[in-house]
Amino acid sequence: MMREKFSQEDRVKFLRFVWGRSRHPRDNESWGSEKFHIAPHAASQNSPLGPDEYHPSAHTCFFTLELPEYSTPEVMYSKVLYAITHCTAVDGDATFNAARQIVFEESSSDEEWIESG
Repeated sequence: MMREKFSQEDRVKFLRFVWGRSRHPRDNESWGSEKFHIAPHAASQNSPLGPDEYHPSAHTCFFTLELPEYSTPEVMYSKVLYAITHCTAVDGDATFNAARQIVFEESSSDEEWIESG
């Protein structure tokens, strides 16, 4: 379905989303052991929200797309298109999660902040 609906520009975005690169290697030998994988979307499984409330996730280091079990192909298309268009940072989750774990505490001086954690 994606092959028929995606424009050439969307295909480039998709490749960048799932692999972090905008082009395929020049020849088959250059692929090495890299193979594209589609995996179940872990967060959407057994969620009370339902899979249609989630967007796909990509793991560029592993050339893997985590895809929820959407209710229709149209929902899948719109969610994937949104993700490849709006989620352009490559592997930003580790940076975001690390930043969330930093706790700032107020010191005795109102002007000083101490990082802890």
